[in-house]
Amino acid sequence: MNLFYKASLLALVATLTSNAAHAQASFRPGYIVRSVGDTLRGEVQAVGALRNALVCRFRPAPGGVVTEYAPASLRAYGILHEAMYETQRVPPADSTQTPAPQPFFVEVLVTGRARLYSLRDRDRHNHYFVAVGAPDVPLQELVERRIKTFSNGFEAYETQARYRTTLAAVLRDCPSVQVQLPALPFLQAALIRVVMQYNECVGGAVAVKAAPARHHEKPVLSLLGGYQHGSMSFSGSAFFSSSLTIPQASLTGGLGLSFTLPQTRRTVSLQLEALYAHELYESSYQSMPATAGSAYLRTTTYKFDLSYVHVPVLLRYTLMRSQLFRPFLEAGGIYSRVVRSQTLFTMYDGSTNTTAIIPLFPGSEVENNQFGLVGGIGASVPVLGTRRLGLLLRASTSTGPSNYTDLSTPIIYYSVLLSLDLTKP
Repeated sequence: MNLFYKASLLALVATLTSNAAHAQASFRPGYIVRSVGDTLRGEVQAVGALRNALVCRFRPAPGGVVTEYAPASLRAYGILHEAMYETQRVPPADSTQTPAPQPFFVEVLVTGRARLYSLRDRDRHNHYFVAVGAPDVPLQELVERRIKTFSNGFEAYETQARYRTTLAAVLRDCPSVQVQLPALPFLQAALIRVVMQYNECVGGAVAVKAAPARHHEKPVLSLLGGYQHGSMSFSGSAFFSSSLTIPQASLTGGLGLSFTLPQTRRTVSLQLEALYAHELYESSYQSMPATAGSAYLRTTTYKFDLSYVHVPVLLRYTLMRSQLFRPFLEAGGIYSRVVRSQTLFTMYDGSTNTTAIIPLFPGSEVENNQFGLVGGIGASVPVLGTRRLGLLLRASTSTGPSNYTDLSTPIIYYSVLLSLDLTKP
């Protein structure tokens, strides 16, 4: 209960503080280009592609006054090492509803004679636009459509690659690009490639300009160690008491590897870990033998001496990307491998002063491969530059060591871990 109390308290604090602190934590070094043409440097809030297309929140320095800019108020803005946006009038998806192009902050993918842009809509779909020539040339959308058709009474879908026709028209003065268009897939990387090749074709290598390369964090190797409490329960066999639950406490430790997912603005990461634990489940109880008039007790002992390698695979969501305090939630699955096992059933009969010891789960009756779910909360703080120290509170399950068809031995774990980054992101 104490562990549950601490975990609940940390989750409550993280939830209450994350919304207020998120705006502060998501400001990154950047700049704005105002309508009059001057550039101001400071910090720009980086949220998501949809929000970044609608508003720019800028402050001249940490702790400074935040000013919100609509697309019509700026020429451009940028977030260093992440993204660059320009104000462009975007043609409507349905001209019958919105006849005039509307201004948005569109993300710049390629600049030069030919320019490529992207825009995230409210349904979280990416739209791509191209313009060739002067800066005021209207954008043309690159469109791929799936059209429902009917043939011989059956429903089918036809893909219409209209973007190839658009590119063929605007990039017509470069034959080497034209030959690639019939097989060009509707992928951002492919669109960037052909537009950059066009710029080089018409203006030489000096004319090739791509948007600033995003900063991709490297995988981070971490050292983990801490304490875990496990409870093994038994059900489904008369050999055990139906209410038998055996607890254990042990140290655990190992290594972890964290992979940040860049498309989530580095708020979601994949955690792969390998943790070793030596777990000893042991319980005894006494009973009176069935022999009439016997005054001696019978002592029965169950002992499970197990060594595990636990392999959690989790998705971790960081509630805010503050350089100081970063609370997070995590959830996923866990695979547990028994690397050593000894299971004993011991019975001492006081009336005869004899002890019987037999293997409890002999040979193949120990299930070496076990599976379960894991979830938890935690937080991290910097300790060695960009390296971080984290506190993790977790709960997990396991199918347990029994391979008997009529006996289940599930295990529930609660653990407290410390993690220390060994490498820099």
